[in-house]
Amino acid sequence: MAAGTSEDCNADEVPDECQEDCNENAVPDECDISEGTSRDCDENRMPDECDPYEDCNNNGVQDICDVAAATSPDCNANRVPDECEPDCNDNGVADECDAAGSSPAPINQCVAANRACPGITYTGTTSGMTNDGWASCGSSEDSPDAWYRFTSDVAGTFTVSLCGSSFDTVLSIHSDCPEDASNELACNDDYCSSQSQTSAYAFSGNTYWIRIAGSQGQAGDFIMSLWGAGDPADCEGVSADCNENLVPDECEPDEDCNNNGIRDICDIYTCGQPAGPCPGAGDCCDPVGNGTPGCDCARCCRGVCEVHPNCCSDEDGWGPSCALAASYFPECDCGGVFQEWSHDCNGNNVPDECEPEEDCNNNGVQDMCDLAAGTSQDCNANEVPDDCELDTDGDGVIDECDGCPEDAGKVDPGQCGCGNPDTDTDGDDIADCIDPDDDNDGVSDADDGDPIDPDVCQDMDGDRCDDCAIGTDDLGPLPDNDPANDGPDGDGDGICDADIIPTISGWGSVVMVLLLCAAGRIYFGRRRRVALRAGATQETRML
Repeated sequence: MAAGTSEDCNADEVPDECQEDCNENAVPDECDISEGTSRDCDENRMPDECDPYEDCNNNGVQDICDVAAATSPDCNANRVPDECEPDCNDNGVADECDAAGSSPAPINQCVAANRACPGITYTGTTSGMTNDGWASCGSSEDSPDAWYRFTSDVAGTFTVSLCGSSFDTVLSIHSDCPEDASNELACNDDYCSSQSQTSAYAFSGNTYWIRIAGSQGQAGDFIMSLWGAGDPADCEGVSADCNENLVPDECEPDEDCNNNGIRDICDIYTCGQPAGPCPGAGDCCDPVGNGTPGCDCARCCRGVCEVHPNCCSDEDGWGPSCALAASYFPECDCGGVFQEWSHDCNGNNVPDECEPEEDCNNNGVQDMCDLAAGTSQDCNANEVPDDCELDTDGDGVIDECDGCPEDAGKVDPGQCGCGNPDTDTDGDDIADCIDPDDDNDGVSDADDGDPIDPDVCQDMDGDRCDDCAIGTDDLGPLPDNDPANDGPDGDGDGICDADIIPTISGWGSVVMVLLLCAAGRIYFGRRRRVALRAGATQETRML
């Protein structure tokens, strides 16, 4: 660069030819954008021509630029214009953002903020965002921030909470955008530990902007909830989504199989935890017993206590703000009347009370729930617990799934068929019932004097030594099973010459025999004729 043989357009002391150049126009991407030779509409530091060129709404503008310029909304921040997303009820709002149970993504710019509605939980992150705003508290003037807007349909106080977020948050509410000191209505740094919560008064029809940031440059994941000054049902562009599947309820079936006045999809509890009191001390909204009206419905707990952890902490417990929050959750009726939710143990979207109530094994659990929970098996998939099916041999496998229903020792015929064990004496993976040489001594079972003893087979050469007495390997399928390797019996004592016993008379002979027995030198277990020096013979008994 000093010699002028390379350029350094961005003065970072790296030659331009070593920099990223996605469009290969000999200009580093960073300089391409800064010099205006390429656009970067979404500010991702990549020339637009290097981004995917998609125009899903056919308006002649690249989708990423359409979204970046806010000429098309992108409520879920997936870089796809909302008009290209599913909209089952044709109300002009993408289903994912239309459903009240969904969480439209935060926007990095105040002017493009997504709408927030009371009674709905919003999740997102400020990580990767830039700084677009200001607040009077929490030292957040340089922190990454995210934005929502709230338009009230009635006059009254509304509250915004970030309790439960993952970092030290700063929260402010503004009456105009862009925000400044003159339009800030409220600001809070630490309300619930290091997270924020604050309130402001709303006039009917007015719009208010909510800024989410971190103290002293911090960023992270947040949970935002909003209540007061309105009802979710009156929030324009928001549909109910009682089962939280991101499909507006009006696009779902409207069956009510148990005739309780609640559509099945809304009747079934699907919040990922059983109905009833939440774990912990006392009811979910009053763990320390300090005055909550007693919201012990699990869905109420999820709606209030998980969004506002301070309401369920032993430290803070229930307070006026928690009671106010609960009043905006339709699942909670803290006056003592609660929605009786239905269960759907097998996940078929039909309330359990509309299903058959059989309990064939009398374990106190509806059969379909028994199977769904895995407490009973159903090997033939006929929706009847196996312990209610016929098991003739009592081996724990029902006849329909048992290959040998009358043989308790087998569930598959194997090599020998039902009723016959698949014994494999020599361990060669061939069952004795079809193995021609069960002891693998090299002599077929038909000619073997003892078909399961590898040390006994026959005496083909008539030398009075068993052909398998020497060199066998105790049933293993090894290559030393040579039945001819018995050697001669020169002294005619019935023992191969390799094991000749020295000729010692009298008790000395007995002692030697015993010593050799202990050393494993003499093979017993068969009848042998032993020649005595006196010339007499006697039969040795089987040992």
